[in-house]
Amino acid sequence: MTPPQPRQLPLIGVAAVITNDAGEYLLHLRDNIPGIANPGTWSLIGGHIDEGEQPEQAMERELLEEAGIEDCRMDAYLRIRNQSAEGVSTGLIQTFTGRWEGSAKNLPVTEGIMFHFFPPAMLPRLVVCPWADSLLHEHAQNTSHGKLRKAS
Repeated sequence: MTPPQPRQLPLIGVAAVITNDAGEYLLHLRDNIPGIANPGTWSLIGGHIDEGEQPEQAMERELLEEAGIEDCRMDAYLRIRNQSAEGVSTGLIQTFTGRWEGSAKNLPVTEGIMFHFFPPAMLPRLVVCPWADSLLHEHAQNTSHGKLRKAS
Protein backbone atom coordinates (compact mmCIF):
# COMPACT_ATOMS: atom_id res chain seq x y z
CA MET A 1 0.00 0.00 0.00
CA THR A 2 1.37 3.42 -0.98
CA PRO A 3 1.38 6.00 1.84
CA PRO A 4 -0.72 9.10 1.17
CA GLN A 5 1.20 11.92 -0.46
CA PRO A 6 1.25 15.33 1.24
CA ARG A 7 -1.09 17.81 -0.39
CA GLN A 8 0.75 20.12 -2.79
CA LEU A 9 0.11 23.68 -1.69
CA PRO A 10 -0.62 26.22 -4.43
CA LEU A 11 1.64 29.21 -5.03
CA ILE A 12 -0.62 32.10 -3.99
CA GLY A 13 1.54 35.11 -3.15
CA VAL A 14 4.81 37.01 -3.28
CA ALA A 15 6.83 39.04 -0.78
CA ALA A 16 9.96 41.21 -1.00
CA VAL A 17 12.89 41.18 1.43
CA ILE A 18 14.41 44.55 0.52
CA THR A 19 17.60 45.85 2.10
CA ASN A 20 19.68 48.97 1.60
CA ASP A 21 23.47 49.24 1.59
CA ALA A 22 23.41 49.74 5.37
CA GLY A 23 21.84 46.28 5.74
CA GLU A 24 18.51 47.68 6.94
CA TYR A 25 15.20 45.99 6.04
CA LEU A 26 12.35 47.85 4.36
CA LEU A 27 9.15 47.04 6.23
CA HIS A 28 5.53 48.03 5.70
CA LEU A 29 3.20 48.82 8.63
CA ARG A 30 -0.15 47.20 7.90
CA ASP A 31 -3.49 48.80 8.71
CA ASN A 32 -4.99 47.75 12.04
CA ILE A 33 -8.45 46.97 10.70
CA PRO A 34 -10.59 43.84 10.93
CA GLY A 35 -10.72 41.49 7.97
CA ILE A 36 -7.12 41.76 6.75
CA ALA A 37 -4.28 39.36 7.39
CA ASN A 38 -1.96 40.29 10.26
CA PRO A 39 -3.52 43.69 11.06
CA GLY A 40 -1.35 46.26 12.80
CA THR A 41 1.94 44.44 12.21
CA TRP A 42 5.10 45.26 10.33
CA SER A 43 5.43 43.09 7.25
CA LEU A 44 7.03 42.87 3.83
CA ILE A 45 5.75 44.40 0.61
CA GLY A 46 3.83 41.78 -1.30
CA GLY A 47 0.48 40.28 -2.13
CA HIS A 48 -1.47 37.75 -4.15
CA ILE A 49 -0.49 36.40 -7.55
CA ASP A 50 -3.23 37.27 -10.05
CA GLU A 51 -4.55 34.63 -12.43
CA GLY A 52 -2.16 34.15 -15.34
CA GLU A 53 0.71 36.01 -13.62
CA GLN A 54 4.16 34.63 -13.02
CA PRO A 55 5.61 35.25 -9.52
CA GLU A 56 8.18 37.72 -10.93
CA GLN A 57 5.39 39.72 -12.60
CA ALA A 58 3.33 39.72 -9.41
CA MET A 59 6.31 40.96 -7.38
CA GLU A 60 6.98 43.78 -9.83
CA ARG A 61 3.27 44.77 -9.76
CA GLU A 62 3.05 44.67 -5.95
CA LEU A 63 6.17 46.83 -5.53
CA LEU A 64 4.68 49.42 -7.87
CA GLU A 65 1.12 49.27 -6.47
CA GLU A 66 1.99 49.31 -2.78
CA ALA A 67 5.10 51.49 -2.72
CA GLY A 68 5.72 53.07 -6.12
CA ILE A 69 9.03 51.19 -6.43
CA GLU A 70 10.03 50.60 -10.05
CA ASP A 71 13.82 50.39 -9.95
CA CYS A 72 14.54 47.40 -7.73
CA ARG A 73 15.97 44.20 -9.20
CA MET A 74 14.52 41.23 -7.36
CA ASP A 75 15.97 37.71 -7.15
CA ALA A 76 13.94 34.65 -6.17
CA TYR A 77 14.70 33.56 -2.61
CA LEU A 78 12.63 31.04 -0.63
CA ARG A 79 9.12 29.63 -0.88
CA ILE A 80 7.41 29.70 2.49
CA ARG A 81 4.03 28.56 3.81
CA ASN A 82 1.32 31.14 4.26
CA GLN A 83 -0.82 30.40 7.29
CA SER A 84 -4.26 31.61 8.29
CA ALA A 85 -4.88 33.14 11.70
CA GLU A 86 -5.94 29.63 12.78
CA GLY A 87 -2.55 28.21 11.76
CA VAL A 88 -3.82 26.41 8.64
CA SER A 89 -1.47 26.41 5.64
CA THR A 90 -3.30 28.13 2.79
CA GLY A 91 -0.57 28.13 0.15
CA LEU A 92 2.98 29.12 -0.63
CA ILE A 93 4.54 32.56 -0.89
CA GLN A 94 7.44 33.06 -3.30
CA THR A 95 9.84 35.47 -1.64
CA PHE A 96 12.36 37.65 -3.41
CA THR A 97 15.38 39.64 -2.27
CA GLY A 98 16.60 42.95 -3.57
CA ARG A 99 18.46 46.15 -2.73
CA TRP A 100 16.92 49.59 -2.90
CA GLU A 101 18.55 52.85 -1.85
CA GLY A 102 15.58 55.22 -1.87
CA SER A 103 13.99 57.01 1.07
CA ALA A 104 11.24 55.01 2.78
CA LYS A 105 9.58 58.20 4.05
CA ASN A 106 9.14 59.41 0.47
CA LEU A 107 7.34 56.29 -0.75
CA PRO A 108 3.66 56.77 -1.60
CA VAL A 109 1.50 54.77 0.81
CA THR A 110 -1.39 53.20 -1.09
CA GLU A 111 -2.05 50.44 1.47
CA GLY A 112 -1.22 50.36 5.15
CA ILE A 113 0.25 53.14 7.29
CA MET A 114 3.91 53.68 6.39
CA PHE A 115 7.23 52.24 5.23
CA HIS A 116 10.46 52.32 7.22
CA PHE A 117 13.99 50.88 7.03
CA PHE A 118 15.02 49.06 10.23
CA PRO A 119 18.45 47.70 11.19
CA PRO A 120 18.41 43.97 11.99
CA ALA A 121 19.05 44.63 15.69
CA MET A 122 15.76 46.57 15.91
CA LEU A 123 13.55 43.82 14.49
CA PRO A 124 13.07 41.85 17.74
CA ARG A 125 11.51 45.00 19.28
CA LEU A 126 8.84 45.26 16.56
CA VAL A 127 5.52 43.45 16.18
CA VAL A 128 6.22 41.66 12.89
CA CYS A 129 3.71 39.26 11.36
CA PRO A 130 4.84 35.70 12.16
CA TRP A 131 5.75 34.46 8.66
CA ALA A 132 7.70 37.66 7.87
CA ASP A 133 9.48 37.50 11.23
CA SER A 134 10.66 33.94 10.50
CA LEU A 135 11.71 34.88 6.98
CA LEU A 136 13.69 37.92 8.16
CA HIS A 137 15.52 35.82 10.75
CA GLU A 138 16.32 33.22 8.08
CA HIS A 139 17.60 35.93 5.73
CA ALA A 140 19.70 37.63 8.41
CA GLN A 141 21.32 34.32 9.37
CA ASN A 142 22.28 33.63 5.76
CA THR A 143 23.63 37.06 4.84
CA SER A 144 26.31 39.42 6.03
CA HIS A 145 23.72 41.27 8.14
CA GLY A 146 24.51 39.01 11.08
CA LYS A 147 22.24 37.00 13.33
CA LEU A 148 19.10 38.40 14.87
CA ARG A 149 18.15 37.47 18.36
CA LYS A 150 14.58 36.66 19.28
CA ALA A 151 13.17 38.94 21.96
CA SER A 152 12.87 37.12 25.26
